[in-house]
Amino acid sequence: MPIAPHEGRELEFVVNGIKPLASIDKKKQPEQFARALTLQHCMSIQHHADDLITVTLTENKELHDVFRILSTTKSSIIVKTSTEKHMLLGRLFGYSEEDIQEFLKAEMTCACGQCDWDKPKDS
Repeated sequence: MPIAPHEGRELEFVVNGIKPLASIDKKKQPEQFARALTLQHCMSIQHHADDLITVTLTENKELHDVFRILSTTKSSIIVKTSTEKHMLLGRLFGYSEEDIQEFLKAEMTCACGQCDWDKPKDS
């Protein structure tokens, strides 16, 4: 399984109901980012930073908040391990349980940029 099997197709997958939520980084996927912004009239889009948005169908707009919570260190109150976090984010982003398990078994470094939450901080 590639690290990001949905990469470049996130919007297509969200529109078709395959992917509940997509996280799009402007630096990594400038074309998808720009395209998503043109769909604001028919999809729910939230800015999390100047270069990071999440996109979902309007009826799933509460998923932006789930992503926001899981993307903070405060999520460690309810999510105790990075494995749990990867499983939740994998489901949120529409990956199959098999893909999630393969990702976890391979001990790959996540490409989402949100995985520094449980690394020890330098003093």
